[in-house]
Amino acid sequence: MLPGAGTHCASVCLCAASKPDGLFVHATYGLGVLADPRSPAGLIIGHGGGGPGYSAGGFAAPGKDTVAIVLEPSEDFPAQDLAVELLKAAAQGHP
Repeated sequence: MLPGAGTHCASVCLCAASKPDGLFVHATYGLGVLADPRSPAGLIIGHGGGGPGYSAGGFAAPGKDTVAIVLEPSEDFPAQDLAVELLKAAAQGHP
């Protein structure tokens, strides 16, 4: 816990998304890490994004010992979407 943060640390560090975006069921976000404890794959955590010349997504399902990382040299590629879908498939036992 941060000094002086008191009981408000959780509400400051992890904020619930205002609405589901299709990838996540109950997404929370803080300090650059997204977490979805209600995912069909169990808890998933990670981060995705992009910029000029790249897109990336890296997510883990710790309860399933599963990780998916996608790196692409194009800012238009849906790396985060693909990483989450690969993670879900792997966590459910589908190669």
